Amino acid sequence: MSNKYERFYIIYSIWLLVFIFFTNKYYDANELVLINQLDSLSYMAIANSAPNYTSEIIPYHHAQRLFFPYLIGIFANFLGFGVFNSFQFFTFITLFLIIYLHYLIIKKLKTDLFFSIISISLLVLNPYIFRYSISVPTMINDVIFILSLYLFLLSLKFNHNYNLASIFLGLTSRQNGIFIFIANLINLFFKKKFLFWKERSFIFSILILLVIFFISNHYASKVSIQKFDYKHVYGIFEWFSNSWNFIEFIKWILLPLYSYFPVIIVFFIFRKLKVFQKQDMKDYSILIFLFFSIVGMSILSGPELSGRNIIRLTSLAYPIILVWLSWFTILKKKSYNKSLIVLLIVSLHVWSLHPTYSDISLFGFSSTCF
Repeated sequence: MSNKYERFYIIYSIWLLVFIFFTNKYYDANELVLINQLDSLSYMAIANSAPNYTSEIIPYHHAQRLFFPYLIGIFANFLGFGVFNSFQFFTFITLFLIIYLHYLIIKKLKTDLFFSIISISLLVLNPYIFRYSISVPTMINDVIFILSLYLFLLSLKFNHNYNLASIFLGLTSRQNGIFIFIANLINLFFKKKFLFWKERSFIFSILILLVIFFISNHYASKVSIQKFDYKHVYGIFEWFSNSWNFIEFIKWILLPLYSYFPVIIVFFIFRKLKVFQKQDMKDYSILIFLFFSIVGMSILSGPELSGRNIIRLTSLAYPIILVWLSWFTILKKKSYNKSLIVLLIVSLHVWSLHPTYSDISLFGFSSTCF
C-alpha cells in the first residue's frame, strides 16, 4: 500500500472501532450470568482472590487458565481498580494489538488496498471476536490466544523472533496453546531436520511448556475437586454412542458458519489459489495443522459439552484463514467491482449486529438464535 492508501486503511480501521464501540452492548459482571457466560464466574473468582488462591471451587480446565485473570486481579487489587473494569481495560489493549499485528502482516504481504479493507472488516466485524470480547471481557484468554496466533504467523512468514512469545501467550491463555508449541516444532524440523533439538528456541519452548504445565496444574489442584475432564477430548464419540441424531449433528456442526460464512463468500467472489510452489509446503502444512487442530478440539468435545459455544471456539482459528487469504490467494479478476465491495462492506456491518452483543437488534431475532 502507498502512503495515501495506508492512511485510508488506518482511517477506515478507526471507523470500524468507533462503530463497534458505540453499537456494542456492555454488561456488568452480574449480567454475564444472565447471558449464559458461566465461565466468567471462574475467571472473576481467580482475579478477585489474587494474589491468593480462590476459595471457590472452579472447573479444572478453567483453573489451568489462571495466568491472565490472576495478573489482572493483582493489578486491580493492588491499584484499587475494579476487577471487572481491569478485565475491560486489558481486553481493549489486546484488541488494539490484534488490529496492529493484522495490519503489519497484510502490509508485509503487500496486500492491495481493497482486499486489505475487506480483510480488516472480516476481522473487526466478526461478532464472535471483537463484539463478544468487549461484551464479555472476562473471557480475555480468548483474545490473548488470538494475539498469540498472530505473533506466530508473523514469525512463520517473516522469520521474526516472536515464536517464543506466541508459545508463552498461547499456553497461558488456553490449552489449545499446545498446538502452537507443536507447530513451532514442525517449523524447526522443516528448517533444521533432525538437528532441530539443538536450537535455543526449541530448548526455551520446552522450558516454557514445563513451567506453565507445572504452575497451571499446581493452581488447579488447589481450587478444583476433580481433575481435567477428558470428555473435552472424546465427548463427540460418547455422544455418537449414546445420543446420535443425524439432524441434530448437522445443525450443530454447521453452527461455525455464523462466523466463517462471510470469509467463504469473500474467497469465492474475489480470490483464487496461487500456483503452488514447493517451498510453500512447510507453511501450508503448518497452517493446515494449526487450523484443523484448533477447530478439531471444539468438535471433539461434542454437542453436549461444546453446544453453541462451538461458534466461539472454532472462531479462535479465524486469524489463520484471514492471513491465509492474503498469503496464499490472489485476486480472481484483474480489477474489483467497486459496487460489489460497497455491498459487501455494508453487509459485514449488518453481520456484526449480533442480538446479544450489539445494541442494535435487526429483524427481531432473539439472542437464542445465535
